[in-house]
Amino acid sequence: KSILKKWQFWVITIIVIPLLITIASADRTYGYVVKTENVMNGFKTEVIGKYGYVEIKKAELTNDMLTHIYYKEVEDSNFNWFTIRFEDGTGVQFRGSTMYPIYGHLDEEDCVIEETLSIMPTFSDSDGSVNGFELQTGE
Repeated sequence: KSILKKWQFWVITIIVIPLLITIASADRTYGYVVKTENVMNGFKTEVIGKYGYVEIKKAELTNDMLTHIYYKEVEDSNFNWFTIRFEDGTGVQFRGSTMYPIYGHLDEEDCVIEETLSIMPTFSDSDGSVNGFELQTGE
């Protein structure tokens, strides 16, 4: 029999390989999975980049997790932007590799369209690296 006709080949191709890729892309510390989407030009005819995102529950996001995501997924990445999606249609967006995320309602491309909160990095006194984030309510 041809290898393409064997059911084992199709099980491995359709189920096992995508499962292994998902497991390999899962963050070992917090368990989120980074997904990517193409960024299209204004006419939707050409791919001009990629953005990344994770989906987590809003109540699960901590300062430590946000700092971890910045260093592991955002800093020095090739993403046009990176978004943390929440279940209520809001999220945190890092534009490019910037360390200044914003929070608000997201559009269909996971970009904040209505900023309702700024999030400022805090820095280490010893080496100037980002050691956390602080919410800026504007009050």
